[in-house]
Amino acid sequence: MKINELYPGIAPAEDGLVYLEVLDTPRIRLTGLLWKDKNKNYHRMDDEFTEEYNPGIKRRSAHTAGVQASFRTDSEKIGVHMVLDDPEYMNHMPDNAVGGADIYIGSGTEKRYWHVIWNDRKGDFVQTELTDRCVHDYTVNFPLYSGLKSFRIGLCPDAEISEPEPFAVEKPVIFYGSSITQGGCASHPGNNYINILSRLLNINTVDLGFSGSCLGEPMIAKLIAQHDAAAFVMDYDHNASGAEHLSQTHENFFRLYRAERPDTPVIILTKPDYDDNPADGEARKKVIYKTYENAIRSGDKNVYFIDGSKIFGEHLRDCCTVDRNHPTDLGFARIADAVFPVLKKCLCL
Repeated sequence: MKINELYPGIAPAEDGLVYLEVLDTPRIRLTGLLWKDKNKNYHRMDDEFTEEYNPGIKRRSAHTAGVQASFRTDSEKIGVHMVLDDPEYMNHMPDNAVGGADIYIGSGTEKRYWHVIWNDRKGDFVQTELTDRCVHDYTVNFPLYSGLKSFRIGLCPDAEISEPEPFAVEKPVIFYGSSITQGGCASHPGNNYINILSRLLNINTVDLGFSGSCLGEPMIAKLIAQHDAAAFVMDYDHNASGAEHLSQTHENFFRLYRAERPDTPVIILTKPDYDDNPADGEARKKVIYKTYENAIRSGDKNVYFIDGSKIFGEHLRDCCTVDRNHPTDLGFARIADAVFPVLKKCLCL
């Protein structure tokens, strides 16, 4: 059906487009929000427990890293109207990754980069783009380091809208981790390694990366385990103060999750930002590998280990980070390349 037939009560804006709030539009597939039906907002964690989260998760659970809106349309123009909430601007990450969005065109594993939605730091901005008037699937990646008061998609009144092609695997793949998991410091949201994997495998992904705040708390493991996931990627390393902290929390976090989800594939990563302090990296990796080794010894046949120290490789290794820690787009591509074959095997794709 056409937009003006489906939503007769919404008048076109000055640019002639009818703007639809993504959260309230069933024909727009909204993913990356495990608690959206309960929260009724764009927050990534369960609002019921907000006051119990550490300060970093409390703030950054409102950030929309990994959230995607997908739809199929023949609209002549597509607009995006965003109202940001508490964007976390930084000196080593572009504003249009922090508080902007981007759009990919295509379906399945054939999605390609189409446009970035520039952030002008006004907190309330609109951008429209012309299309070829053909029917396409579009995927919009939300801001990585900002919350949203509103996110609306604008389409021509006489355009058709429907849900996009289904995912190859409908159950979500959940990622838990740090600022790198959240997407710092990609050049635009689609280049976070989780969003890259979503495109490469055509899968439903959930980004529970929280900058500076991935501490392996038991309550977070239990909240994540509430959800039936296709796989769980445990990217917990970077924010631990050191190997001692990991030894106190890492295996316990895994076991708490595994107690609730005994059959879900779990992929365990160690950090790729290894060069600043290789000795510390080795000590951390030893602790994390022990979690994996003990799981295997106990008979767990659905746990996998990825050695982060090898992810960036040797060729152009110094091009893989902004600050020797946070990945550039090249760094994120290499993380995605490392996770891709393991995740593909887990999902039987």
